[in-house]
Amino acid sequence: MEKKISEVALARQMECSFDISGVNPARPELSSSEVKVYNCLDLRPKHLETILEECSLTFAETLGVLIDLELKGYIKEAARNYYYADRL
Repeated sequence: MEKKISEVALARQMECSFDISGVNPARPELSSSEVKVYNCLDLRPKHLETILEECSLTFAETLGVLIDLELKGYIKEAARNYYYADRL
């Protein structure tokens, strides 16, 4: 019994000994253009044309960034060409 307790204590120490400060695998780092587009969005769906006007990026850049943000889980497409921030 005492051996099991010490094994559990050792396992807990090992779990706590790793420094994971600043690492969040659930939220990948964003590029500057991704941050720019993400900052244009909120919880209300916004049309692609509005995003283009606010972000001052080309159509191709904006569309690519929107796809990347959606794949990373930062935004969602509510309806065709309407995007919103999934988390703020």
